[in-house]
Amino acid sequence: MQQETDVRRGGPSGRRVPAGDGGGREVRPSRRNLRRARRRLERRRRGEGAAKFSDGSSTPLRCHASYAVSGGGDHLDQALDCSSPRQAFAFRIELDQTNGAILGAWRELTRQVQGGVTGAGGPGRFELAARGQGFSAEASVVTRGARQSLAITTAGGGFASASIVLRRGR
Repeated sequence: MQQETDVRRGGPSGRRVPAGDGGGREVRPSRRNLRRARRRLERRRRGEGAAKFSDGSSTPLRCHASYAVSGGGDHLDQALDCSSPRQAFAFRIELDQTNGAILGAWRELTRQVQGGVTGAGGPGRFELAARGQGFSAEASVVTRGARQSLAITTAGGGFASASIVLRRGR
């Protein structure tokens, strides 16, 4: 179990969060559905994707992630490590859910930056906003079966976006 990451989640809220297309949608999670979604996360995943930078360049990514759920299902630790010919990223994300709201923290180990995370989630989908010193990002995480898609858009730091597809058990 990775001690560097933590995610906590709670019950129904009806909190409005931005959707991946920027249009916004209402997410009404139930405690039972969130626990079921977290159980599906508790495995290692590997995959690939691409990162785009503010200068217009891009680079392929190879990634692996691990998750640990605790606190009765209200706490999630995630380690997401990606590498490319251009650079590497090592994120540790700690999230807790209480009363439908997701709150937590993130750290990027190679650049020694960190910040807070807020958001909401429902069955198979989490919408998150991350903020830090000189950096902000929106992330959408969608899990369907063995496949998990991450779409990240950022402001600040020269990094513009990333799209990653992870698969369980590879």
